[in-house]
Amino acid sequence: MEAFGRLHPAVLTAYYVGAVVLMICVGTPWLSLLVGGLCLVDCMGFFGWSRAMKKLVSYLGVAAVCVVFNPLLNHRGVTLLFMLGDWRITRESLFYGIHMAGVMLTTLLLFSCMSYYLTSEKIMTLLGNRFPSIALVFSMVLRIVPKVARDFLEMRARLGNSPGVFSALIGLTMEDAMERGLSMRSRSYGTGKRSSFYKRTFSMTDRMVLCGMVMMILFIIISMVLHPVKSRFYPSIHITALPWYLWLCLLFYYCIPLFFRGKEEISWYLSRRTITDSGIREENRML
Repeated sequence: MEAFGRLHPAVLTAYYVGAVVLMICVGTPWLSLLVGGLCLVDCMGFFGWSRAMKKLVSYLGVAAVCVVFNPLLNHRGVTLLFMLGDWRITRESLFYGIHMAGVMLTTLLLFSCMSYYLTSEKIMTLLGNRFPSIALVFSMVLRIVPKVARDFLEMRARLGNSPGVFSALIGLTMEDAMERGLSMRSRSYGTGKRSSFYKRTFSMTDRMVLCGMVMMILFIIISMVLHPVKSRFYPSIHITALPWYLWLCLLFYYCIPLFFRGKEEISWYLSRRTITDSGIREENRML
């Protein structure tokens, strides 16, 4: 497990909740592009380049639905691109579809990273005693998002793109959720106080990271309240540029997992270098 994943489950939950809240509050398309790129780099770190790109390709298929269907169903906007029969295809509806596709793609990548770091054991440890039903549902949702994508790729590889693949995928997902719920009920889950093998107390690193995240979130929200940044797509496109200090704060916040990963990689490189150098010195001494 990476250094970021060794943080307290409450800190991990607060980080990803804050990541979604900041995306909603800021609402600019460029932030979705930044967060999606950073999440993709993080996915490459723990999934590998090949698997991360496969995930991205599968998510692009889902996001492309917004780009295609939004201009067909929403005809608002003042800039006409062309007429498709009696339908007006406008630039504003096309750009809004691209924006929503970017938000959906970024959300899926965030859920992939969150499901890797915040495992079901950590969720049960965090919420199991006080909110057992919420903990069970939340862990199942985090598990379903990457599992559905994996099952869809396997079914498509075996059966192709036939319509029966989607119905079979829905049935498999519902059956898996039902079996998990029945299994937990048969084990008397939620009837009493439960214990967990994953015990984690708040350390100084957890407190410092949590305080830093809260300060950055408050700073961004207060700055947005004092100096609103508006992103409008209808009736015409108008996107206000973010100040440089907001971009800097957002970059620091969303780079926290990459910072921990880089710190761990540098520590491992230095440790390996020390071991190698000591081995070389010992070999030269023996010669």
